[in-house]
Formats: sequence, C-alpha cells, structure tokens
Amino acid sequence: MTNKSAVPLVVLTLLLISHPGFGQAKAIVTPTTAADLRQLCKSFEYVALSVDLGKKDLSMADLVSAQSCINFIVGVVQTVASMDVGYYPDVKISQAKTKTDSVTFRNMVKAYMNYLDGHSELEQNGAVAVVVASFLQAGLFVPKHWADK
Repeated sequence: MTNKSAVPLVVLTLLLISHPGFGQAKAIVTPTTAADLRQLCKSFEYVALSVDLGKKDLSMADLVSAQSCINFIVGVVQTVASMDVGYYPDVKISQAKTKTDSVTFRNMVKAYMNYLDGHSELEQNGAVAVVVASFLQAGLFVPKHWADK
C-alpha cells in the first residue's frame, strides 16, 4: 500500500471516529423504581414491534432504552441464579422448566409489563423486587422447594 492510497483510509477512519454518532458511548440507564423500568421496557416493546414490521429507522434513544431494559432484567435473572433471593433465605429460586426450555427476552418483558399493569400500586417499589415477583407469578421462576416436590 502506498502513502497516497492510505490517505483516504485514514481520512475515512478519522471522520467515523469524530462523527457524533460514532465512537461515543451511549449511556445505559439503570432504573431504580418499577416505573423507571416500565418506561425502558416500553422502548423494548416498540423496538421489537418495529423490527417485526421491518422498520429500520429506529432512534438511538429507543435502542439504548430497550437495551437498558434487557440488561437490567438479565442482571436480575443472573443474580437470582447465583444467590438466595427474597425474605426466606432457605428458599432458592430457579428458572422454571418451560415447554421449550427457553425463555425469550420478549417473554421476560411481557411477564414484567403484564404484572405491573395489574399492580400499578407497585410502580414506586424497587425494580428488582417487582421483576422477581412478576417472574414468580408468570411461572418463569419457581421456588426450588416447590420444584423438588
């Protein structure tokens, strides 16, 4: 490669790095209340529907919010999988066996949103507690002592 042919590559790289949309980290939002997480998960539902409909012009804000929703919920699932959870430390929570033995992001978000729709009084509660309660009600989590019987 000669010096003249390297110049366009260097210029292109510099433009991509300096462009406002590239090379800058977008903030991941960490919700504290169930209402905060609901707002993020509304973006997830919007992005999922948009992808299903073939829409390609999604905003970065919607994508970041959707990603924040999933990151938070997956973090709760991983925490539950690795430690005792709840007010009863002798009760371990495990992932429920489903018909397909897989739980999708959509199923997790749907379980959370449906639970919060029925329990709007919990919107100011901590997001983690409401995620765990919603998964217990939806059957995505089962207390281990129930599963062993």
